[in-house]
Amino acid sequence: MVNKQKISIFIIFIFFICIGSNVFSKGHGYSKETCKEIYFGISYFLKEADVLWKKKGSLNDKKALLYSQAAANYSVVYDTFCKHEKEKKRRPNFENAAKVLNLTVKEIKEALGKPPDYKQASEKLGISMKELVNALYPRKNEMKKK
Repeated sequence: MVNKQKISIFIIFIFFICIGSNVFSKGHGYSKETCKEIYFGISYFLKEADVLWKKKGSLNDKKALLYSQAAANYSVVYDTFCKHEKEKKRRPNFENAAKVLNLTVKEIKEALGKPPDYKQASEKLGISMKELVNALYPRKNEMKKK
């Protein structure tokens, strides 16, 4: 009978080995629909592996291992080629904007309003919208200079 702890360690080991694979995917990617199908495939394989692990017998353990390996392989593909699903929204850096624009954080937040209206805020603050956005969302190298 295959030890479930060994299987889990093996799966985790495979994930760590394959983490660097997204380095080779620059400029390549799948459509959102394809990524959605891959995601549902991963979910299916994990559910099937779980069901088989709960059943007794070495044949079920072997099948569960195959399903979990398939899920791990598809996870690597998803991680590599479906980046648009994982993009994070940047948060505004109000402290940086206050320094750059010589205003208080409170003034900037009040001008932006909820939901934020950058055009209205730039008019209220008497600056261009580009200046406001650049101050709120600085590039990393610009923050280091200041």
